[in-house]
Amino acid sequence: MERMTKLIGCVRTQAAEVGTLLREERAQGTMEYAILVAVLVVVAIAAITAVGPMIGDMWTAIEDGVTEATGAVG
Repeated sequence: MERMTKLIGCVRTQAAEVGTLLREERAQGTMEYAILVAVLVVVAIAAITAVGPMIGDMWTAIEDGVTEATGAVG
């Protein structure tokens, strides 16, 4: 009976260690996703900053074209 009690204690200890390991791996995965999202946000901000003026110029050209077309028709 004593051997069985020791075996159960050993199994519980191993199960606790496996549980700790799994929690640590989940935390690592969460941190990796957080870093990935942060990098994507920085890239998106850089792209918007770089392309923003060109898009503004494009909308201005479209607005001017629409204004000319409606002014010529009306």
